[in-house]
Formats: sequence, structure tokens, C-alpha cells
Amino acid sequence: MRHARSPCPSLVFLAGGVLFAALLVGCGPRESAVESGIRTATLHYGNGAEPQELDPHLVTGLTESAIQRTLFEGLVIPDPQTALPVPAAAAGWTSSSDGRVVTFTLRPDGQWSDGRPVTADDFVYSFRRLFTATLGAEFATEFYFIHGAREFHRRETADFATVGVTALDPLTLRFTLIDPVPQFLPLLFGSAAMPVPAHVLERHGSFAKRGTAWTRPGNLVGNGPFLLKEWAQNQHVLVTRNPAYRGPFPSRLEAIRFYPVEDASTEERMFRAGQLHHTKHVPFAKIPALRREQAASLRSAPENRNYYYVFNINRAPFTDVRVRHAFALALDRGLIVNRVLQGGQQPARRFAPPSTLEPPVPEQFSDNVTAARALLTEAGFPGGAGLPVITLLISNDEGSRLLAEAVQEMLRQHLGVGLEIVAQEWKVYLDSLKQGDYHLSYDSWGFATAHQFYSLLTTGNSASYNLWSDPSYDRLVAAAAATNDPAQRAKLYAEMETHLARVMPVIPVYFNVSNHLVHPSVEGWHANPLDDHFLPSVAFGR
Repeated sequence: MRHARSPCPSLVFLAGGVLFAALLVGCGPRESAVESGIRTATLHYGNGAEPQELDPHLVTGLTESAIQRTLFEGLVIPDPQTALPVPAAAAGWTSSSDGRVVTFTLRPDGQWSDGRPVTADDFVYSFRRLFTATLGAEFATEFYFIHGAREFHRRETADFATVGVTALDPLTLRFTLIDPVPQFLPLLFGSAAMPVPAHVLERHGSFAKRGTAWTRPGNLVGNGPFLLKEWAQNQHVLVTRNPAYRGPFPSRLEAIRFYPVEDASTEERMFRAGQLHHTKHVPFAKIPALRREQAASLRSAPENRNYYYVFNINRAPFTDVRVRHAFALALDRGLIVNRVLQGGQQPARRFAPPSTLEPPVPEQFSDNVTAARALLTEAGFPGGAGLPVITLLISNDEGSRLLAEAVQEMLRQHLGVGLEIVAQEWKVYLDSLKQGDYHLSYDSWGFATAHQFYSLLTTGNSASYNLWSDPSYDRLVAAAAATNDPAQRAKLYAEMETHLARVMPVIPVYFNVSNHLVHPSVEGWHANPLDDHFLPSVAFGR
């Protein structure tokens, strides 16, 4: 059958494999998604890529984070404006004088979305699941500072009673730590520390089995302010207000629809066409014009986030530290942030963002093309001769590609290096990282503390899929985590930066400034250092 032409012209475009249509002005009284959303208290939210999963223990990305925070609630959350810890599932907490025991009191009105009470035993169950090796939870290693967690996770003991997560009574949860950890509360922000419902998981198979149906619409039970209503793959995730939620942050919205749009230009067109209240990305090339023309919608703020490249140190030519140094020195970070990205980013000459380092530590990474060429020649590859084509693995989004193309040209001009860019869909990209299937890869993380950034590079870190292993670096990270003295911790951080710049397992490139388009009707959306927006606090102005 021949396709009939619409009596009203429309703008049609592709995003994440899905066609979106936006009516043009003059087509009658039809509401846009944005207008309808304002009327029905439904937020249309650009969310980046398709979620990898919705199981809190099995996700590591920002793509899943915004959805997770609507469905589940941890003990604490970052304050929407300051990003400092505030009570959530917990009503409060106390710490022992030596900092090694932290005790939480849960809210007495905390409920799962099926009406069952949330108890301290639910959190014990969840941490036992997190530390069960067969689950393969990527962030389990981040909690090795809990007494006995490392030994249980590595199967050196099968008795979870030896792990320092204990329910003293239904509303009292105690953590026993190996050393005082000043960063303990911010570490609980992440999805890995969120509770999961034992009675639901057990109904769908082994609690340590990945990919069961418990996270599907109709099955998922959470303790957050929203319910999972729909998950249409590569189209949207729809959450609706949870009437059973009794927490401290009741939702001002009736629903949120998350759209998986990886392409920033497509997302910006959707925003202009009235399809989105919020974009995850903003096309870098359009930021200067948007600052002039849509200042009320463009939201920019410094973010605790680093962007960096990772060497596969087990794969030639990057087994040679001289080659790694040459690649790192050949990048012009100033040109990247000022001429390519243009979003207010800062060149990264440390690994951890300076906003997380108080007191600050000296810069260690530098740009020096002359030194880069000399090192590559010394390694036996003058002018790049003899080097294989280097594969650079990135996720399939516009920002990653734009940066990769700039780096590709710099390495060609400065070193004579041939760089092949391999862009993969989010889930495939994560699998490739996990398998070490690359020469050079791109990564980015946002955290509340410097400790979390430095921990990414410790031996066997399962969240970052780190292939590098250096016991002396691991000892520095452990020592910094254990001290309550800010001056001593800064000294150890400076030693870590010096060590990283000498061994060069990664290339820090820039520190981010978050940029989003947010519809002027949206209230309660606050910029903060984590770029972490607590959507239940969002509402529409009248």
C-alpha cells in the first residue's frame, strides 16, 4: 500500500532507532509533548543511551543512574543543590569516636512499593548479594573498606557473618569498617548501595543470578518515589508516581518518561520541537550560540567529572612506557577544550578533578610535542614508522566522537600515528571494555570524592575494568583512605599523581562542565558538582 501523505506537515527524525515526530507551528491545536507534560505533570527527559540494566547491583553508568534514583532509595542521597549527604531511607546516623563503626537508623515508615516494610535485614541481604562473587557486581570492590568484605567477595570465607554489615534490629543497621573512611557517606550515593527486595528476587530465581525478570515492568518492586510502568527497548522507560512511598522527598511529578537518545544533535532538535523538557547532552559546536540565544534554557555548571583515555598495557605497543608517554605528551589539551569542546571544560593535568582535592595537589601531566617525538623515536618508532594502526574504543555518542577525531588528528600530525576510531553502542562498548578488546579506550567518571577517582585504577577494580596493576599504587590509595588527616591525605594524593604520571596507565584529557537544555517551565532542577538531579523534586511552574 502506498504511504498516505499527512494533511499536516511534520518534522520527523531518528533517535536511538526510534522515529520521533514533532508538529510544526500552524498545524492546529495539537499539544506538543512538552505542553502535555506540563499539563499532566509528566517530565520528558533525554537520558543518553539505552539502559544497560535496571538492577542496582549490575549497572555502572550515568544512563541508568537517573532512572535508578526514581525506583530505589539508598540510606543517603546527595542534596539536590549542594551534593552533600542527606538522609533518605535512613532517618539519621552516628559514628563511633574512632570512625570505624557507623550506625544508621532507618525511617519507620519506609516501604517497598508492594507495601512491605523496608528493614535493616533488607540492606544486609543487599550487601550480601553485592559481595557474592558469582553475581559479578562491578562496584563490589568499591566497598572493600567494610570489614570482611574483601575476603567474602574473593571466596576466602563463605560466612557472611564475618562481614561488617549487621542488622541490630529491624530499624538499625551497623557498618564496621577496617579503617575510618571519611568518604563513607558519599560512597553510599551509588546504585550499588541501594536495597533490593529479597522476597521479589527469590521469586525469580537465585539472588546471585544476573538478568532475571525481576527488573521488568510488573515485577520490579522498589522503595523509591516512582514505579516502573513501561520499558520499551530503544524507545523509552516510563515511571509513574509510587503511592506507597512515604519518604522525605515525595514526588511533585506524576510520571517521567526517559528517552535513550545518544546523538546530541538529535536531542537538541527534539528539545526545539517540543519533545523534551531536558536534554542529557548539548552539541559542543552549538554551545556558544545557545549561550547567546537560549540563555534561559542552557544550564551549565562545573562538574566533578574527568574524561580520560586508558591504555591496554598488556597489548603492544603500549607495553612500552615510552610509547605511552609519547601519546600522552602529544595531546594539546588547551586546544581541545577551547577550540573543540567550547563548553567551559578545563584541561586535565591531574587524574582527579581539582574540585575534589582540598588542599590541592600539584599538576603532573603536561603537553610537549617535542618530547613526545623524541620518546617515540627512542622506543623504535621514529615518525610513527613501524607502529600498527591503533584502535581507539569509544561509546557511540557525539561528544566522544568529536573528541576522538581531534585526538586522531593530533596524533597524526604530531607523531605520524594512525588511529582507528571504533564507536560502539553503550552495552557493546561496556562488554569490549570488560574483555580488554582495544589498544586505547575512552572513559569518564563523576564522583563526590578524590578517593573514588583514584580507586578506579587500583588492581582489579571491577567497575572501571582496569587492566593495570601496581601494588605500590594500591598501597597509596589504601593509606589515603585510612587517614583522617587532610594534610597527610593530600600528600598521598600528590604521590599518586606523581606515580601515575611516571607509569602512565591513563591519559587525563579534561575536566567537565555539565551542559543541558532545560525547559524554562521546569522548577526544582538544580546544578550541582555531581550533575546529579533528584527528579522527584522537579515540578512545573504555573
